[in-house]
Amino acid sequence: MSDAFVRCPRHCDVRTPPEPIRRSAWSEAAGRPQRWVCSACGHEFEASAEASAGNAAPRPRQASSAGALFALLLALWATTAHAQPPTLPLVQASDLTLLGAFSLPRFDGTGFSEPLNGLSYGGRGLGIGPDGTSLYTSCHDQGDRLARISIPAFGAVATVVEPCTPLAGWSHDMLGGSLWYGGTLTVTGYLSYDASGATRTTHYQGASLSTVGNPKALQGPPVGWLGGYLGLIPPEWRAAFGGPALTGLCCVSIISRTSHGPTASVIDTAALGTATLVLGYDQLHPLDPDTSQSTRFNLTTRVGGIAFPSGTRSVLFFGSMGTGPYCYGAACQPPNVPTGQGPQAYPYRRQVWAYDANDLLAVKAGTKKPYEVQPYAVWPLTIPDTLADARLTSATYDDATRRLYVAIGDEPTRVYVFQIREGGTPPPPACVPLPLTVTTDTTLAGQRRIVLEGRVCP
Repeated sequence: MSDAFVRCPRHCDVRTPPEPIRRSAWSEAAGRPQRWVCSACGHEFEASAEASAGNAAPRPRQASSAGALFALLLALWATTAHAQPPTLPLVQASDLTLLGAFSLPRFDGTGFSEPLNGLSYGGRGLGIGPDGTSLYTSCHDQGDRLARISIPAFGAVATVVEPCTPLAGWSHDMLGGSLWYGGTLTVTGYLSYDASGATRTTHYQGASLSTVGNPKALQGPPVGWLGGYLGLIPPEWRAAFGGPALTGLCCVSIISRTSHGPTASVIDTAALGTATLVLGYDQLHPLDPDTSQSTRFNLTTRVGGIAFPSGTRSVLFFGSMGTGPYCYGAACQPPNVPTGQGPQAYPYRRQVWAYDANDLLAVKAGTKKPYEVQPYAVWPLTIPDTLADARLTSATYDDATRRLYVAIGDEPTRVYVFQIREGGTPPPPACVPLPLTVTTDTTLAGQRRIVLEGRVCP
């Protein structure tokens, strides 16, 4: 089996492990599906034993003329889309389409205690499950547990696949992110108000939800810049970034300990230890001043998710913030927004911060400072609800389906699903300068004229 060759449904051509992943739930009889794991993206899938058996790749079929043409077009696409990632298109607001929404159940089926078994006011740390048809999500906001739920039809209520589960060695009060990749579940956490700087560890791992533990401290950026959202880097970009995943934490109390705008660091979930900062804003270099009226950053900003769609060069962050005049304290809250002490900047909106991956690579190469990178666009993310604080609890992205999942922690917790257009918005045609030529000719009236031909680019 060591030389067997199968195609991952997520379009990765990979050599399989020495043996396929086998579980008792699957038959090992000839011709029956077996379980495989993609060594490039970590996706688990079924493939028939007949299709994958043998010590060599399957013999190619005789290609028809139409098939040969398709193969040629596919090769051309791979050359332009994957071999040259710096020239890939950027995602724009028009590339996101809201498809629908579904709800989480109130309890996980194992009890009726809100902090222990409840899913209302959950939705933190959203992540794609190992089967691609489920989501990891935090349970009730007052608890410290993670569950896995199905992805149902729009308008339906999800079912619980794995109930609310405590995480071994957990020392935080906020669940930041979750990521299944390469047969490992990575979960992050942070303290919501770490005035004493007590946090040391941020990332937890296990082979399954029930075995997540072993907290790790990463070397690199400050600990307050880690412990939040997680997302995969597309295969065509991983060599340049030096790892398969991005992680970050932005804009939490105490603000001096964290990034003053979206932040991202590269990690290798197979060998956690070091994080390489490629984007972030320290206290002296905020994205915008802390108390400004802004659509990019102020002290009301929260970021809950990240996505890096394949076939594009866009790194997208999802969150919310107040865009009105800044003030502090409950006295300046408008009547229709829940009161509370802290920064205020009504009205609030959910939004997307979009960055060019080339700029993040410039930081990695040392030609830019992390705080010198600016978003190429910021736009509202419209969700049809009536929450005046426009909270966005977390978000995660599935590149296999190009679907973005956005969780809103409420009673009940809801998940909104967006589609991100394949390839993003193509860039405008490049202006190609042509040399200017000067000629003269004679009109019918016998007059001589000068003719200039060529193109000058701006």
